[in-house]
Amino acid sequence: MVYSLGFAFFQINVFAHHITIGRFSSEKTIEISGIVTDISWRNPHSLITVEVQSGTDVESWLVESIGITALKRAGLDILQLQQGDHVIIGGPDSMLGKTETFLRYLVIQKEDYEIAFMGERPSALNPEPEVKLTGVIPYAEYGDKTHPELGIFKTWVTAGFVPLFPNEPNYYPMTSTALERFSNFDPVRDNPTLNCQSKGMPLIMEQPYPMRFTDLGDSILIEQEEYDTKRVVIMNQENTQKKSKPSKLGYSVGHWEDETLIVTTTSLNWNLLTQKGIPLSEDVFLEERFTPNSDGSRLDYLLTVTDPQNFNNSVEFSKHWIYLDRIQLEKYNCEE
Repeated sequence: MVYSLGFAFFQINVFAHHITIGRFSSEKTIEISGIVTDISWRNPHSLITVEVQSGTDVESWLVESIGITALKRAGLDILQLQQGDHVIIGGPDSMLGKTETFLRYLVIQKEDYEIAFMGERPSALNPEPEVKLTGVIPYAEYGDKTHPELGIFKTWVTAGFVPLFPNEPNYYPMTSTALERFSNFDPVRDNPTLNCQSKGMPLIMEQPYPMRFTDLGDSILIEQEEYDTKRVVIMNQENTQKKSKPSKLGYSVGHWEDETLIVTTTSLNWNLLTQKGIPLSEDVFLEERFTPNSDGSRLDYLLTVTDPQNFNNSVEFSKHWIYLDRIQLEKYNCEE
C-alpha cells in the first residue's frame, strides 16, 4: 500500500544532494509497503526495487538511497535487507509522476521482529512499528584532537548536514544576465550531476565524502572521494602559468598565510555554481581559505566567488570538516 503525507518531516541529507534536485518534492512525503524484488548496492546511489500492491494491480517502485560507501561508513549493516523481505519505506514524492522515491526511512518486517534503518517515521503514520534494532549511527560533530602536528595534511570528513551553497536564489546577487540563465534552467534537463559525470569547481567542494590533503613539495594534492576527484594546487610560484587551458577543476595556485592555505583558481569551464542553476562564467575567480584549528580537530573553509558577468559583487560561502582518525578515502567506483 502507498500512504501520502502533505508535509516534509525532515530534510533529505546531504548524501542525496546530486540525486534529488528536480526529481523529488520536499513538500510531500509518501510511504510504500511491499516486497523487495531487487537490490543494487553501489555509488553514487543504491537502488531497491519494491513490488507494491495497489488495489488489484501490482506496481514496481524504484527506491534510491545513498551510495554503498556512505552506508558502510555510517555503520549500517546492509546485509540485513534481502530480496523477498517485506518493507515499509518512506521518502519524498516524485515530481515527475513516477513510482519512485528516495529513501528517508526503512522498516524491514521480519517474521518475529522489525529492523528500522535511516530516519524516523512521522508520528502521523500509525501504528508505529515496534523497533528491535536500529542501524542509525549519528554522524560525528566533533573531530579527533590527535595528530595536530599534521596540520592540514590528513583526511577530513564533512560534519553535519549544512550545505555549502544556500538554496535561496535571493542569496546570490545575480546580474540580469545571470537571472535570465537561471530562469531558463531545467533541473531535470540541465543538471549535469544526475549520472556519473564528475563535478567541476567549486561545486565539487559541497561533496559530503572524505577529502585528503597531501604535500608533494612544489604542489599540494587534494583528493576527494566523490568521483575519485584529484585537484593539484601549485605552490611553487616560479612554476605558475599565466594562461592554462580551461577545465572543470581549473588552474589552482596556493600560498600560506600562517596556518591558512589560500588557493586561487582560474581557467574554469564549469558553468554552474549550484545544482539549482546559479550560473558561472569562464571569467570566474575563486579564492579558498582552508584553516585548521589549533588542536587539529577541525578544518574551516571560506570560499569567495567573483564573477562580474553573473554577480554584482563577490559572494562568500563557508563550511567545515572534522578529522576522524578512523576515516580514510575509499574508491568511489561510480555506476550509472
